[in-house]
Amino acid sequence: MLVVVQIRRLVPAIPSAAVSLIAGSLCAATAAVTLIDARAVALQSSSSNAIGARLSKSVVAAGSACANVSGMFVRAPENDMNHGWDMTLQLWGDQAMRERLSRGYEAAFAVPLLDHNTYTHVLKNNFRATSYAKLAADYPCIIVRSPWELSEETSIGLLTLNPDHCVIEGIRVYTVGLAFAKVQSSFLGER
Repeated sequence: MLVVVQIRRLVPAIPSAAVSLIAGSLCAATAAVTLIDARAVALQSSSSNAIGARLSKSVVAAGSACANVSGMFVRAPENDMNHGWDMTLQLWGDQAMRERLSRGYEAAFAVPLLDHNTYTHVLKNNFRATSYAKLAADYPCIIVRSPWELSEETSIGLLTLNPDHCVIEGIRVYTVGLAFAKVQSSFLGER
């Protein structure tokens, strides 16, 4: 709008209808490009969500007795609550509030929520800090999903357990006590 006003001030000989028509056309083109881009992002997000959900089912099918650990950005539906935790209670809640949520989650869900957070370098079991050594003692196998390759700094101790490793649809899958091929074949069978 300011461009239209400035053009009218600098070149008053141009008919106002022409300036308005050009400005309207540019607005319509910009809106169309924005809608096309938004649709592409929505389709990509939907596809990533479907892959994450399918991989979650595959992990449970391949290793139902395994510790099922997911990280941010792997689109695991079960990890949504961890995002809420990270954005609210982790930052502003006191320890009593955190403990109430942990107990409430344990009462509501039989399967523990295991989160590998590479930003805070904390492994959480039902929102409480734990370690991969403890998980290895409590479970016969461990399956971890991460959006990127883990290093000594970001593995939170997982690499000391010498996990198998593969990439499924852009998501890194680490397994301890279970061959990653079992998760991979389960994923391929989910189609």
